[in-house]
Amino acid sequence: MILKNENGITDGNSVVTAHTDDKASAQWVNVTDVCVNVVSVSGQAPLLYANGLNMIAVRVYMTSQDINEKTIDDIDVNELVGAVTLIDYDTGVPFTKIDHPPSLNHITPGGTYCTVANKYLSGSNFINPGISGYGKRYITLYFAYNGTSSTSVRIGCKIKPTYPDKGADGRYVYNEVVNSINGDTHCPTTPIKVTVKKFKDSDVTESHLYSANVSTGKSPNRDIFRYYIKFSDGVITHVDLPTSSQPGAPTGYFHYKQTGNYKDFCCFTDDKFDVDPSAKWTTPTFKIDNSWSDSVTFYNHEEDGVCIFLYRFWYGALWSYQEWNLGAIFTLYDEYGNACKISAIRDEPNDKIKFSVVN
Repeated sequence: MILKNENGITDGNSVVTAHTDDKASAQWVNVTDVCVNVVSVSGQAPLLYANGLNMIAVRVYMTSQDINEKTIDDIDVNELVGAVTLIDYDTGVPFTKIDHPPSLNHITPGGTYCTVANKYLSGSNFINPGISGYGKRYITLYFAYNGTSSTSVRIGCKIKPTYPDKGADGRYVYNEVVNSINGDTHCPTTPIKVTVKKFKDSDVTESHLYSANVSTGKSPNRDIFRYYIKFSDGVITHVDLPTSSQPGAPTGYFHYKQTGNYKDFCCFTDDKFDVDPSAKWTTPTFKIDNSWSDSVTFYNHEEDGVCIFLYRFWYGALWSYQEWNLGAIFTLYDEYGNACKISAIRDEPNDKIKFSVVN
C-alpha cells in the first residue's frame, strides 16, 4: 500500500518527511503504524444502519514521532483527536465531523463522526478515549451514516500533526478498515455494510385488553379496547405520535362516528411505552353537541408498548349522523434508531383497529 503526502511518497507505514530541522525535534511532525480499526461487537462486525442515528465505534491507532523519528508519548488525547479526520477510504473525501452525536432532531446526510456516542450505539459504550504509554496509541471516534439505500463504506483517515510548518503537513493516510477481535488490529480488510432497515408486519406485535360495561364517565354503557403495539423482537426507544388534522377534533383522535345513540372514538394515549400498572390517562374532551361532551379516565400502561384506545358507548338521543375516519400513522424507533411507521385505522366490519407497517 502506498501512503501519499504533500511532501513525499513512501510505502508501508514509514513516513518520508521533507524537513530536518533539529529545533523541531520535540514537535509532533510524523505518524507511523497508522491503523483504522472498527471495533467489533462480541467478535463480529458491528451492525450499521443507514438512518444517521446508529453509531459504531472506530479506533484510529498511531505512533507519533518527532522530526528525528523518535516516538512522542506525551501528546494529549484531545490533540490527537484534533489531528484526525475520518475519510472515505476509496475516494479520500472527508466525512463530516460534528460537535454532538446525532439525535432525532439533528441528522446530517452522509457519513458523520464525533467523540461522543449516543444511545443508538451498536455494542458497548466505550469510554476510554485513548491509551497512554510508550508506542502506539489510539483514539476512539463514533461513526454514523445517513442514506436512502443500502451500501458499504470503508473508513480511512487523514492525520495532520500539530507542527504545521514542518514535515507532513496536510498528509493523507489511507489505511485498512478491519474488524477488531480481542483487540487484534491485523484482520483482513472488510468494508462496513450499511443497511436500510425495512420493517414488516411481522416485526410488530399487537395485543389488546377489553373492558365491557364500564360505568365511568357520563355514559353507563361503555366498551373500551386498549391496544398495545410493540416490536416483536427488540425494544422501543422513542415514539412519535400524530396529531389530528380533523377540524375541531382533539389532539390524538383519528376516528369518530355518531349514528343515533351510538358513539365510537379512536385515539392515542401518550408516547410512553414501559409497563406502569398505576399509570392512568384521561382522553381529550370531545364535544358532541352544545350541551354534551365526553371523556374517560382509564389505565393505559398495563403492558409494555404504545397504548391506543378504542371506546364506544350507547347513550342519548342524538339521532344525527356524522363520521370521519382519517386513520393515523405513528412511529416506533428501535434500539438502533430505525423508524418503523405504523398505520392505524378503524376496521368497523371486524370491530377493531387495524394496524399495518408502512414503508
